[in-house]
Amino acid sequence: MVPHRISVKYCVTEPSRVDLDALIPVFHRWIQQAAVPGMLIDVADYRHMTNGPGVLLVGHDVDYGMDLGGGRLGLLHTSKRSSAGQLSERLADVFNAGLLACRTLSEEAALGGAIRFHTDQVELTLMDRLAAPNRAATFAEFREEIETFVGGLYEGTSWSIERDEEDERRCLTVRISAPGAPNVQTLMERARAGVSSAG
Repeated sequence: MVPHRISVKYCVTEPSRVDLDALIPVFHRWIQQAAVPGMLIDVADYRHMTNGPGVLLVGHDVDYGMDLGGGRLGLLHTSKRSSAGQLSERLADVFNAGLLACRTLSEEAALGGAIRFHTDQVELTLMDRLAAPNRAATFAEFREEIETFVGGLYEGTSWSIERDEEDERRCLTVRISAPGAPNVQTLMERARAGVSSAG
């Protein structure tokens, strides 16, 4: 069974430069302009929560947000609806949309170029506890397909993946590390190629 809900998180390079207040009107404009994939609905402010969702752009089928989870500020993209295909095809779609959001934020004139993202580390979370319970057996089941996708995304670069959290009450999270990874644009093009080949 392929997980329905999948998220990716890219952390910012200089958290101290990020003004979360300034993100709220930017996210509202994204809704008006359909700046990123998905049916976008509203913006929610959770900055009062320690290590919480931060500023969240809520959609019908996707969410985007500047997330504070784990004490690490980053762009979190979550796909909330199932689509046909194998996990590798879902990963291509999720990574493409997440990287596009990273690029769009980096290019936002209203933010003055303050937001840049690490591309050598990313958190992948399978948020469907029914299809992907946080167990070693689940990680083993999906590992080959994840590695196949990651190998294409970081082609020509050394990389590794590891299961992040053994607490079964939490969602299955995989940390991807790829020292010397290419920039956001290159990764987005590779993820998009995966979307095209899946179609």
